[in-house]
Amino acid sequence: MELFAAFLLFILIGMMIMGMVFYRQAKKVNTEKSYVMPNLGTVNHGEEYQVAMKHMLQHLEESYPKNYPAWIQERVIREHYINMVEFENRWFEWQRFLIMAALLKSVPMYSEEVDAVWHEMLMFTREYEEFSNRYIKTTLHHAPNVPRPPEGKADNVEKSKPAETPGEQRAWFDFIYLLLFEPTPYSITALGPFLRHALSQDVIHDFQTLAPDELEKKYFHTNVVMNFAFMQEIVHTLIEKIQSMFELLATHVDVHGTDVKRFRLNATVQPKNEHPLQNHLVGTLFLAMYHREDFHEQNKRWYKEVRIGA
Repeated sequence: MELFAAFLLFILIGMMIMGMVFYRQAKKVNTEKSYVMPNLGTVNHGEEYQVAMKHMLQHLEESYPKNYPAWIQERVIREHYINMVEFENRWFEWQRFLIMAALLKSVPMYSEEVDAVWHEMLMFTREYEEFSNRYIKTTLHHAPNVPRPPEGKADNVEKSKPAETPGEQRAWFDFIYLLLFEPTPYSITALGPFLRHALSQDVIHDFQTLAPDELEKKYFHTNVVMNFAFMQEIVHTLIEKIQSMFELLATHVDVHGTDVKRFRLNATVQPKNEHPLQNHLVGTLFLAMYHREDFHEQNKRWYKEVRIGA
């Protein structure tokens, strides 16, 4: 009898382990599927912006020395034991990172998978320098992959340290990423979940009070952007878009107050035809401004409803 009970227990434990394995696999992105999108999946912010972004993408492609992408591809696949589909997904996110690195003053690297591409690029020293100088007219210095900030927890920072917390840095990264690109399931797998943290109060204050040229100098890579008219157009549009969000939220609060349910029912700030994460982007800004003390609690309720089809 004891032997039979032990046998049943063994079977039960085995089934639980298998269930956990299947659950984890279900949570993973399909490694055999390509999530590459045309034009890097850039978000449309108007005709002039789209023209500028087209020039930006063309400039990026033309900055690579001859055969350099093919050498990187061969090395990444060989050194990291991945297939072509996985490489294409990594390369896609790497290209997106490069767009952000050219535009922003600082861009953390949140993906080990994408960072591996960067590491292998650096192995070709001469070609990497040539690419950097063509692309941004200076060296693109490697930033180590940084740990993702913990989800759902307030950042613990000493009062004597005014610098942004890891969560606030991630919030700014997410904010710009989602203004530039439509996220894919692979984006979330490689970079981690988006919009789990509140923008810093300094960023919120700056975009409410500073002039566009002051914001450009403070947050964007002006030494690079000044060399390219199309980058200037992209930066100006991003600043205008962010400031318009603040104006939209101020108008809503003036009329409807700061109640979360009323905010989510307002189709002006939460249009039904938008990508879920685009609505959530405006929503996290609303929570960061008017519900900062319970941001994570309110945000958890919100992002349970955000889904991206795999």
